[in-house]
Amino acid sequence: MDNVLRANDVRTGLLSDGKHPDLIAASLTWTELGPEIAVPASPRQPQYAVIEEWLKPGRGGVDLLFVDDRGPVTLSDVRYTGRHGSTILVTRGRARNAICQYPEALPTGTAEERITRALETPLAPSVLSVEEMYSTIDGLARFSGFGRIEVADTDQEHPEQIVLTRSVKEHVSWTVDAEDFASALQYDVLRTTPWRENDEGVTVHNEVVIETKWLGGDVQPEILLWQQYPMRSLLVLAYGKRVEWRSHHVRGLSFPTKYMRGEPDTIDWAPAFIADTAYSTFQDPVKLPVPLFGMPALGPDGMQAWFERWLDDDAFRNPMQSAIEALAGFTRFLEPRAMLLINTLEALGGWVVGAPHEQIKLVDAIANCVRASGGDWSNLARPPFDVEMLVAQFLATLQNDLKHGQRGQRRTARDLRFGEKLASALIRMTALHDIPIDPDAIRYIRASLIEEVENELGQDELTTVTRPNGTDKQGNPKTRVEGELLRFSR
Repeated sequence: MDNVLRANDVRTGLLSDGKHPDLIAASLTWTELGPEIAVPASPRQPQYAVIEEWLKPGRGGVDLLFVDDRGPVTLSDVRYTGRHGSTILVTRGRARNAICQYPEALPTGTAEERITRALETPLAPSVLSVEEMYSTIDGLARFSGFGRIEVADTDQEHPEQIVLTRSVKEHVSWTVDAEDFASALQYDVLRTTPWRENDEGVTVHNEVVIETKWLGGDVQPEILLWQQYPMRSLLVLAYGKRVEWRSHHVRGLSFPTKYMRGEPDTIDWAPAFIADTAYSTFQDPVKLPVPLFGMPALGPDGMQAWFERWLDDDAFRNPMQSAIEALAGFTRFLEPRAMLLINTLEALGGWVVGAPHEQIKLVDAIANCVRASGGDWSNLARPPFDVEMLVAQFLATLQNDLKHGQRGQRRTARDLRFGEKLASALIRMTALHDIPIDPDAIRYIRASLIEEVENELGQDELTTVTRPNGTDKQGNPKTRVEGELLRFSR
């Protein structure tokens, strides 16, 4: 079998830290929380002291090598997670990542020293660092716009021989030099054709991946993974659905796969299994619609601008992170989704006008996003209403009603459905504000999203209503103007 980790597949082998002469029997399992090991031993046996040294409550992580008949697995930052049993105690630990390859060397020093070094210099390379990572993500193949691989026969007398041809144009590359990073990052979206040979022949897979390279040397695999989050966020904006990472491969001098004249020479990629994305690999892929836009509409300049915005601009990234999870359907309940999306619009309201830290009223912040979206919202209400302000008033009223139950204006499921659809459309348009994109594509994006909102609205309309709002210091009654859904349909 291949040297990979599969869901809940239990592998039995031996553990080593590169220092102790004894090899410790253990099992390795890929779970929703990451790579987990279970080490059985009797407290009376000598190897129990070794296990105690590796895995102990409150102790920092340890790097271990696991080997079985399928090959080696390097486990990074393994930490104690529990122990059970009586005569035979089973000690459990969980790794931050697992790389299915021999390391050039395991780190030396105590666990505490490694943790201290990692905290003080988180981007400094270690002996378990890598230089490149490529990942597969749901929906990336269709988003890329790449065509199919051409298959042709080479010899009619030997039909079992075929040629697979992929276009050299199916490759988009860009570089990001973020201010807070010690190194520039190179990104590539390209097609790969990994193959596997078995008794029945050769199986070739057609995959589109995003490849990330740390140009300044090598870093921990998680660092490279975090720099791929802009791609997942962009895919969520394009599809409006949940997308997940499916696989990772890494390459670096710390994990040589072949040797030339006795010197390590990294050639092949090694499968990597990272705890941060373990849960996603257990989820069934969502049936994705046609993306609202694709990479051809953005091109290298648009992709670079999006990645720079996400990695460099905290005022944009911080509120957008929660909005991305809301768009991805982190919960089926409409109320928390609508509130998260409107919170994001409130934060982006200052960002789109160049004042991200300025205190702005909720309704004015949302109105800024409506104007920045560039869409035609005129069908949502009749004249003489200012439709852009009316949209902002409706969402601001919805948010205030949800946040302040004492107002006594409990919103219906109809209001929540429409508000969630409206806020989602606004965020998907506002997020692309000032990103270089094909003019026809951005017109299509705006028209499609507004059409979805209009379909949700149906025959109903937005309007305003004046409600009491307490009294002023002189005791005179005050009023407030709120947005409301005027119901014509039932």
